[in-house]
Amino acid sequence: MSEVTGDKRQRNRPRRTSLLLLSLMAALLAACAATVPGTGFGAGKMENYTSLDHSFTVLTPRGWTLEENQHPYGDLTKISGVRLTSPVSADEAPATITVRHYSGEHLFRTPDEFIHNALNSIVRTDYDRDAPITDIKIAGRPGKAFQIRTFELIYLPQSGKLSMPEGVVYELVPPHRQIDMLEQYLVVPASQGYFVLGYRSPVKTVENYQGLFAKLLASFHPQIP
Repeated sequence: MSEVTGDKRQRNRPRRTSLLLLSLMAALLAACAATVPGTGFGAGKMENYTSLDHSFTVLTPRGWTLEENQHPYGDLTKISGVRLTSPVSADEAPATITVRHYSGEHLFRTPDEFIHNALNSIVRTDYDRDAPITDIKIAGRPGKAFQIRTFELIYLPQSGKLSMPEGVVYELVPPHRQIDMLEQYLVVPASQGYFVLGYRSPVKTVENYQGLFAKLLASFHPQIP
């Protein structure tokens, strides 16, 4: 069983991160240090998964959509792993869990480079606040953990067509709803590149799969030193 423990680094500048976000990360780290009961949204059967580059194994939840090596920069750098998407209704944002091995080539060469890129995400909504970086240990290895708030736009179906006067130039923008999201990351260095384990969920439902994410973290086994 893998182990995750952590203590927070002190910074000179005062932190303005909400108590909610800090408590969620603390709960996640505590859950990973112990056995997580198979109840609630975190219940259900788990399946063994081995990354295509054989860099890690992990348990994944059955019933979630599994996509391998799907990354927006995957054609520019070597990234191997899995993206898991929860079942969700049409008007809600899904929860996603990602486990990936970054080779350390071309882009995102180091864990610090990955963290810097995530903290400067264009969809981050708490960019005016410090994001505390937490020292953790997972699978017996030291790493860093942090979390940020972002947003996602859910496009809603349109009803009918608008009737506009002749000669008027206009552009129809689909109606949408903005969903506040919480993203949690654990970054673990390796002899070849590093690993990133992430959980992204609407803020209002983040606790639904927190236990499941903890079980996945506890099952994580790197296959390279």
